[in-house]
Amino acid sequence: MTHEKHFTDPEYRIDGYNKVTGNAMYAADFDHKGALETAYVRSPFPHARIVSVDTAQASEMPGVQAILTGADTRPLRLGRRLQDWPLLAWDRVLMVGDRVAVVAADTREQAIAAAQLVDVEYEELKPVLSVADALSADSPTLHPDIDTYGFFGAQAPGRSHSNIQGERVHEHGDVAAAFSSATRVFENTYTIPKTIAGYLEPRASLVWLEGDDIHIITTNKSPFRLRDQMATTFGLEPEKMILKTGAIGGDFGGKGLSVDEHILVVLAQRTSRKVRAVTTFADDMSYTSTRHAGTITLRTAVDDEGRFLGHEGWVTLDGGAYAAAKPGVSLAP
Repeated sequence: MTHEKHFTDPEYRIDGYNKVTGNAMYAADFDHKGALETAYVRSPFPHARIVSVDTAQASEMPGVQAILTGADTRPLRLGRRLQDWPLLAWDRVLMVGDRVAVVAADTREQAIAAAQLVDVEYEELKPVLSVADALSADSPTLHPDIDTYGFFGAQAPGRSHSNIQGERVHEHGDVAAAFSSATRVFENTYTIPKTIAGYLEPRASLVWLEGDDIHIITTNKSPFRLRDQMATTFGLEPEKMILKTGAIGGDFGGKGLSVDEHILVVLAQRTSRKVRAVTTFADDMSYTSTRHAGTITLRTAVDDEGRFLGHEGWVTLDGGAYAAAKPGVSLAP
């Protein structure tokens, strides 16, 4: 029997029923019985050298099964293209909230309590808080060893300055001639703020090992890309990583980045246990990547009848401390 569709028939989203009834399975909803819970030790400074990390007192806390510092994960970095974000910082932190250590414990409360006892000594360095700061003559170079970083893709970005993550110049036609012959030139500069995606469900991850296979439940909207990025980070065959997403929920540009799954893999290897991470909304707003702030300057040349002769635009985006979240950081012409 066939069904002839009429324009009066209602439309249904395939996932609609489960979502409106509360039956949809998001990453945080998957069975995590027996999984260790995690909490991070984060930097309070925008730029500082890590002098020492003392985990002795924290490791004696009830329920603690593992504590990792940058010394345990060095030189592993993550990124959607340019892999410049350390799993855990080992020499310097480059932003408030940068992760210095992670605790895995039997409960989340135990992990948080132990993380608060990790003693980190910092030496504050000159902060780089804006694009102007980053490009100033006396700005510190944030990534002096950037040429050694892994890159997931065909071509790493070129740079005209050590603190530029990527750049591109595109020209079509004789722009200078168009402006020199113009009757009028209009120029305006616009600024755009940082934007947080603001989805309601938490970013969550669950990792465990089965033989040589790594099982990963993730909130990431692009699981195959995440698998390939993680394979680049760990030097593994992508087929060894088995990813499942469940319902993604809200995205708004915020769920193409994953920062917890990599660390959970190391913890699962260290403990031979399931390991889980669930961010709070406050953590997500404070420590994960936002949509770029930026400045856009537009110039338009017109003749005496108001016809366009030429157009020029300069866009500068604030990429923050790391390029890891940027899918298009490879900006070669």
